[in-house]
Amino acid sequence: MRLRLLLILSALLLRLTTPATATEQEDDFILYRGERCALETHWLFPAPLQAYFADGKHGEYPLKMVSTANYRGHVATYEIADGRLYLAKIEPSAMVRMVELSLPNASKKTGEAAVAAAVKKEQARLDETLRQIFPGRAAADGRIFADWYSGQLRIFCTLKKTKFQHPDEKTPHEEIMPTEVALLKIKEGAVVKETRFPLEEYWTKFEIMQRRREIPDEEAAAITDHLEFLDSYSRNWNKIPGVDDAKGPLRTEADFSVFLTRQVDARVRIPLTKFVLVKDTALMPYDSKHWTGDEDLRIKPGAHLLMLEMGASNVPIGPWSPYAGGAVQVLAQVGALKTGKITFTQEDLEKVRMINNYDHQDDTLLKLDGDLQMDVAADGKVQLTGAVRLTSKDPTTYQEIALDKTEIPVLTLQDYLKKQERESEIYKLFQKTAEKVYQEVLEKSKTSPEKKTPGKSAK
Repeated sequence: MRLRLLLILSALLLRLTTPATATEQEDDFILYRGERCALETHWLFPAPLQAYFADGKHGEYPLKMVSTANYRGHVATYEIADGRLYLAKIEPSAMVRMVELSLPNASKKTGEAAVAAAVKKEQARLDETLRQIFPGRAAADGRIFADWYSGQLRIFCTLKKTKFQHPDEKTPHEEIMPTEVALLKIKEGAVVKETRFPLEEYWTKFEIMQRRREIPDEEAAAITDHLEFLDSYSRNWNKIPGVDDAKGPLRTEADFSVFLTRQVDARVRIPLTKFVLVKDTALMPYDSKHWTGDEDLRIKPGAHLLMLEMGASNVPIGPWSPYAGGAVQVLAQVGALKTGKITFTQEDLEKVRMINNYDHQDDTLLKLDGDLQMDVAADGKVQLTGAVRLTSKDPTTYQEIALDKTEIPVLTLQDYLKKQERESEIYKLFQKTAEKVYQEVLEKSKTSPEKKTPGKSAK
């Protein structure tokens, strides 16, 4: 399954409150006042089940990230009943239901069967995990009293049908949307305070509070508690189990060599997760609006592909984390491996992919320019010097990849795919192997038509 399927999924999921600079997270749910409502769950607002592991007293967080849109590894349903918070159940992420998209040649019946099998297997694994976390704790109805949780909940509730028309749609369609926000303060699983707002009024007052203006004391206290709770996690991402538990503590720029510099509200340097020159490799025909996955490559002797990427899922935790959402992929087709210059102009926009919050519109990317000097040594080592500059909008963002005699790994396609198999979250998620991907590329290379290469070769 291609990385772009993660992007399709994130577009399908219910989005309400995630900060604009991070991949929006698949919501948890909560049964509240007789409704199944959305429970805010995102990078800076860990779910109650994650909070169980945040103090380090209950071992390591046992669930693994499913996708960039669900780092918790599950979807939970909680319940407020008799003034108490319960964990009712955990279920597989919607990503599991995307299995059939990895079977392009399968019949609908085969695809549905594959989805059903994948969901059943994942549900059994989650049920067993929950039993191991809380042995003997479940009540007769299967609920678990969340007495470990003290903190804030933000619930989007009081659902009503409304008509919505996207600018690209000819006719409106019907959506079920929340009309209220409930802020709940929880202490050891018990609701100690509850404040409700009409949705639009809440956002107005939320913004007023951020500007430190006056609103009624009780409402101000509820919003302040909520903001302070968010801030307590934003100061240290390590407290959120499952976000990036394999990467360890916060890391500094000294740990990395190649960066994308991004400026939205602040200038921040974000590590590139991939910079590589893949030999004898070109591109399959593709939709220029989407990310190029490894299955989109094709074998072409004498053509070499330069990839400079800031990935969506593999950016390590660091001071750049609040600004890392939305991935960038810059591609350049290189001819002979010899010293020369690669020039980026406005005509080369198809070299660049902007995904997540940078892929809302066709004209998101406004400007592209830059030059890279490629120096090839006698032993075949490649160094790049120069910069690629990008300007995008929604949000308006200025980005630059600057290289200064930076050595770029030069790999064969097979070695590149083996490296991806070892390091890529996507490969691990879908149990892809380098050999399977290589065979797929090999078969497509035999039958695919030639495609005009995106950009000018080094001369």
